[in-house]
Amino acid sequence: ALVITNFLSAMGITIVVPFLGEVPSLFGVSPAFGIWIITAFMLSYCVGMGFVGRLSDAVGRRPVYIGAMGVFALGLFLSAVAPHFEEVLLGRFLQGLGASGALPLSQAIAYERFGRRRGRVMGAISAAFGIGVVAAINLGGALYSALGWRAVFAVTGALGLMGFVAAFLLPETGNERKSVSLDLVGILSLGAAIAGFMPFFKGLAEEPLSSFRVYPFLIVLGVSVLFLWLWEQQVKEPALDVGLFRNRAFSLGIGASLLGGIGMFILQTFLPSYAQLLLGYTVTQAAYSVDVMAGFMIAFAGFAGIICDRLGPERVLVFSLGAIAGAFAILTFVSMPALSYSFLLPGERHSRRRLGRAD
Repeated sequence: ALVITNFLSAMGITIVVPFLGEVPSLFGVSPAFGIWIITAFMLSYCVGMGFVGRLSDAVGRRPVYIGAMGVFALGLFLSAVAPHFEEVLLGRFLQGLGASGALPLSQAIAYERFGRRRGRVMGAISAAFGIGVVAAINLGGALYSALGWRAVFAVTGALGLMGFVAAFLLPETGNERKSVSLDLVGILSLGAAIAGFMPFFKGLAEEPLSSFRVYPFLIVLGVSVLFLWLWEQQVKEPALDVGLFRNRAFSLGIGASLLGGIGMFILQTFLPSYAQLLLGYTVTQAAYSVDVMAGFMIAFAGFAGIICDRLGPERVLVFSLGAIAGAFAILTFVSMPALSYSFLLPGERHSRRRLGRAD
């Protein structure tokens, strides 16, 4: 049940990636607004992480997990029937909120239930999450090309409903109930900080720092972060325990995960758009452009769990981040990026030659 639900929740992140470059024309919105089909999901995903763990401490892992998968499926169906782009974004927001419960709670359940085998189990969960990310890109590209964008959400919603049913198979592992009060002020402050962070960097890519489209979001970001930091230090049960950052290992681990995650997310999200816009691939063909990277990621996720049990997570993390840095160096300095796609369908090489003759 843990593997299935994490596979499905991961699909929600990247199911829209294949037609990301088509969003402005599909919905009649600007590219800057169109990217919110990703942003809305990630915003609620990050905010949900702030309270889902504490909520499960209070009422149990199982009911929160079931509820999260239900919200995830509901959001997918809402996007499928949405009449306007704004309703699509509302559905995406619900999808992210539901998906935010799958990965942290599954890791908690694995930790509490599997004892010394927890590293191996967590590796399997992470592998399933990676497979879901890749499967969604390929499935989304095929569905969009054959049936349109609504089918992308509808089919994934049906799969999400299966995940909701599978969540009922989970046992309850959080047997000790804690009296937990949700830090709503902290959660809202975290949401405001994330909401300011994203449009700030989007605006900074188009305008100078002094522009009215940039500096108001910088102010929102700065005030939110400062308020969050001061508030969380005085709350008894904070949404974000800032005291953990005094621990050197914790701070280094969070920083490394953040930087590595940014790189992985950029590649997984924008590589298909790059293949469409610059290399001339169709939506379906571009969906395959992440498969090589994802294949190694999936294979190593399961292997890494076993190695963590034997050598410790620190060495595995150092190796993983070094591999990511090396990959970016290759992508940066290789002068013919199209070589990265030579594993794709033979027909794509023909289309690429045809585009070359047209140029």
